[in-house]
Amino acid sequence: MDAEFNSPPPPPVLMHIQEYILTETEKAYLAGLIDGEGTITLTISNKGQMPQPQLFISNTNLGVLEWVKQKLGCESIIKKNPRKPNHKVSYAWQINRAGKVMFVLSEIKDYLIIKKSQALLILDEYKKVTPRNGKYSKEMLNKKIALVNKIKSLNL
Repeated sequence: MDAEFNSPPPPPVLMHIQEYILTETEKAYLAGLIDGEGTITLTISNKGQMPQPQLFISNTNLGVLEWVKQKLGCESIIKKNPRKPNHKVSYAWQINRAGKVMFVLSEIKDYLIIKKSQALLILDEYKKVTPRNGKYSKEMLNKKIALVNKIKSLNL
C-alpha cells in the first residue's frame, strides 16, 4: 500500500487566534490608551449570547486607532458623528472576540493602572464561569451574572 493511505487523517481545523508581537513600549502605550480612553467590560454583542469580554477605545484622533488596529490586526473602527455642534467627530475601536480580548489583556495587564482590576478579574474569572459547551447550569449562570456586575461596578 502507498504510504499516503496509511497516514493518519489531518487534525481538525481549529480557529486560530493570531498572536501579534508587541514591544514592551507598545504594550505600555496600548495600556495607557485603554486606561485613559478605553473600556474593559463583559457585554452581549449578539442577541441570545452570554456576556463576553470586550475592549473599546474611543478617540477623536483616527490615526491613534488606526495604529491600534494595525498592531492588533483585528476588528473595526466605527465613526461616531457629534451630537452637539461644538463636539468633534470621534471614533471607536473594539475587540469583541473573547480569545483576542484575553490575549490582549494578558499582554498589557502589567502596564494597566486604572483598569487593571477589570483586566485581572476577567483574566482570572471569565473562563471559570463560562462552560466550554455553552450550556449554563443555574449556579454557573449566577456566577456569570455576578462577574458581569462586578465588572460594571468597577467601570462606574
